[in-house]
Amino acid sequence: MIDYNKIFAAHYRAKLPVMLWGSSGYGKSTLVANFAKKHGMSLQVVHAQYLDPLALFIPATSDMRELGYAKFYPSDLIYRILNATEKTVLFLDELTRAREDTFNILTELLLERKVFGYALPSNVMIIAASNFAEEDSGVKDLPDAVLQRLTHIIHAPEPQEALVKLKNPLAQRAMMNGRNLIAKASSYPILDRLRASPRQVDACGSLAEAGLIEGELLAVCQGRIGIEAGAEFSFALNRAMSGNRATFPIKLEASNMLSLAQFEETGAVLEVVEFLRSQSSFPERQMHVASYLLFHARPETCRAMQVSRFQFVYENPPVSSEGRPLHFQETPGTRTTVKGGKPWQWYATKLGKIKSR
Repeated sequence: MIDYNKIFAAHYRAKLPVMLWGSSGYGKSTLVANFAKKHGMSLQVVHAQYLDPLALFIPATSDMRELGYAKFYPSDLIYRILNATEKTVLFLDELTRAREDTFNILTELLLERKVFGYALPSNVMIIAASNFAEEDSGVKDLPDAVLQRLTHIIHAPEPQEALVKLKNPLAQRAMMNGRNLIAKASSYPILDRLRASPRQVDACGSLAEAGLIEGELLAVCQGRIGIEAGAEFSFALNRAMSGNRATFPIKLEASNMLSLAQFEETGAVLEVVEFLRSQSSFPERQMHVASYLLFHARPETCRAMQVSRFQFVYENPPVSSEGRPLHFQETPGTRTTVKGGKPWQWYATKLGKIKSR
């Protein structure tokens, strides 16, 4: 685990700035505030996205310039920072959302420790922060000259760290009962795991407590934390509210495929994938797994099983529970057979559930 306090303290001693990157709601501001408190430092926060340049430096009047005053003089906020006598953290929050003219002033302050001829005292350190550009359309790119002169630190807590930040009791209970919801994203590249902040997850819990269930809860969870992750979490919330833990069949058979599909419809895609993976370890059940994927599973379930490298080859065309075999016209000149038959992925591609690789 990264010790951010140690990193910030080293930058204070070296008189170097830090650029802190991370998703909204994951605690960048809290991280900086805790550092300042721990080291007995004053914290001055500048919310860059709301600032007009006149809030930083005010143009001098013509009469003042004739008397020899500078063209610009500090506002009250900057005056306090420039005259700080105690150890101080200047926190430029949401730096990359600042308007262009304010952004230019702040980046000069960040890199040169001075602006318009005014220099920061040595007891002031600067920490800037920004959301990721891919998650926030309002974030502008930093110029190369700025990028190359900063220490860039990514604040991306491990999923378990994010869990302890939850404040809503129902959201906490839902997450504790479904720990695979907070698996690292790399575990399931297709299923986007909890990229929303704890703040958004808490909001979903509050909406469930406010009376939303099933379809309505599914809609708001997807609107808050994404289509697939939202579906998973709405299922976990409904389960937490009912007090019952959903149970899957002991083993997959033709007779219980429809009931398993109902779990997917309520959003339990990850749970179904884990169950199918466990079943695929039994050779005698692999055909049932493949048949479930073709005739009942949602596309994201098929994609997840494809990523997990589940393999099964049909010697003859698969037959649905209604007795209808799947027939597709061969593409001339292509090799689609393995060991005399076709893999389940071939049929799933024809059905539009996965894409050919």
